[in-house]
Amino acid sequence: MLIELKHLYITKMQKVVIGIKAYYRRKLMAKEENKVAIAGKLASGAKEISIYGVEGLYAANVDVVRTSGVIDTIKCIFNINAVDISTNENLKIHRLRAGSEVIVYGAVQTYRDEKGHMPLFIWCEYITLGKAVEQNHVKLEGKIAKRPIHRFTPLGREITDIMLKVDYKIAVQEADYEAEKKWSCYIPCIVWGRNAKWAENLRKGDKVSLEGRLQSRDYVKQGEVKTTHEVSVQKIQKMS
Repeated sequence: MLIELKHLYITKMQKVVIGIKAYYRRKLMAKEENKVAIAGKLASGAKEISIYGVEGLYAANVDVVRTSGVIDTIKCIFNINAVDISTNENLKIHRLRAGSEVIVYGAVQTYRDEKGHMPLFIWCEYITLGKAVEQNHVKLEGKIAKRPIHRFTPLGREITDIMLKVDYKIAVQEADYEAEKKWSCYIPCIVWGRNAKWAENLRKGDKVSLEGRLQSRDYVKQGEVKTTHEVSVQKIQKMS
């Protein structure tokens, strides 16, 4: 099955159920644009996990191949409400086996783990087995969370690191009471080349829109090889 990822985007406000408990539910609704679509092979089968005490979540790693041949391994998290777009029904978890080719649509997210780290992942809304023309595409809107860092790589390439704050509203309902709470995720991004020089002048609080791809990158810290994830930015502009 061949699917072009841009056809997976939906225009209505995203509504993602992130946990189901007796007399309690949360809905995640994006205030700003946050869309990601990837296609690749499952590096692992789906495993059940828990985040912030929310049960019934599953995680799987997807290997996405760049045109250069480099492989980015992206973590995807979903629950039983994720939709299999090939059947328009809830996803059958047992179908997600290592080596299977998948297409994933959702939102870029981060959370603080028990070590204080903030791993980046895709919260999956739609997922199916199959191939796609476009491999890796992200669209984000948000605010610059802190002063950008302009630097050069060991190979002399000019880059600017930015941290993008993407806001959400969380509607919490317990029994007959409902309230809205604000929630944000912080997404690390790298801007390259001429865009890097421009992004260096952004200030905290500036609102921007950007497009790019998710990437994984290894680095060495205190003699240990670690992996980080970020958005590699291809287009960026300020918003009014």
